[in-house]
Amino acid sequence: MISEQSHSETLDVTYTLLSDPRRRHLLYCLGDDSQMTTEDLSLEIAAQERDVSTEAVHEDDRKRVEITLVHTHLPRLTDHDVLEVDSETGAVTTAERFAEIRPFVERARTIELGENATNDTMGRSERPADGERPFSD
Repeated sequence: MISEQSHSETLDVTYTLLSDPRRRHLLYCLGDDSQMTTEDLSLEIAAQERDVSTEAVHEDDRKRVEITLVHTHLPRLTDHDVLEVDSETGAVTTAERFAEIRPFVERARTIELGENATNDTMGRSERPADGERPFSD
């Protein structure tokens, strides 16, 4: 049985990992596909951040995202056994503890993107615009 302290520690780590937008989107990508390369992940994240198609992402922008993934976000996630990275191939896969945080990742994705883990349930035009509050009083 997991102690109360363990639950608190798990929550602290989970929310810390989800606190960065780029890291969240990395986890959203891997929630759909259990393996991607760092290049593919950086392309998807750059497109999402710029609200453009992956074809419209400039290579310099993709590379900047990839650098932060490789040097900041992936090491943090691998340190917590959420992801594994094959340094030779650049393949990123979910690791053992991803299952523990998956419900939080899926909930964050639903809130942030208006999607559930597998289906887009709300078009971009229905999402709150910048500056709008997503919750009502």
